[in-house]
Amino acid sequence: MRVKPLVITEHRIQTSKQHAIRMIMKELIEKAAEERTFGEFVKMMLFGELSSAIAKAAKPIYPLKRVEIRKSEILVEPKVEVKKPSTAEELPEEVIEAGKETIEEESAGEAAGEEVKVEKTEAAS
Repeated sequence: MRVKPLVITEHRIQTSKQHAIRMIMKELIEKAAEERTFGEFVKMMLFGELSSAIAKAAKPIYPLKRVEIRKSEILVEPKVEVKKPSTAEELPEEVIEAGKETIEEESAGEAAGEEVKVEKTEAAS
């Protein structure tokens, strides 16, 4: 993931201070990304927690007007694993009970000889 932060200072600053602020931003972003999962890191960016951490760390170098994450790009799609239960033993009891009720209702309807009709209606244009 590529993160592009933006810092606006009160006035024009020396290049040495620009470099110092950029290094602080880079270190904080890398540290936050390593310590958190992808989802947590994205939340941190969106809710401004990362921006406020950068502002706190860079404030002693020079007074800042604003710190924002102006852009973030996903370079490689993250792999997301969805674990599906393979047996009924791994399912929560509520799911099993709901499934039993559905099966019982369907079998009761078939036993009573009920017929379900589905009608298609076309909407007038």
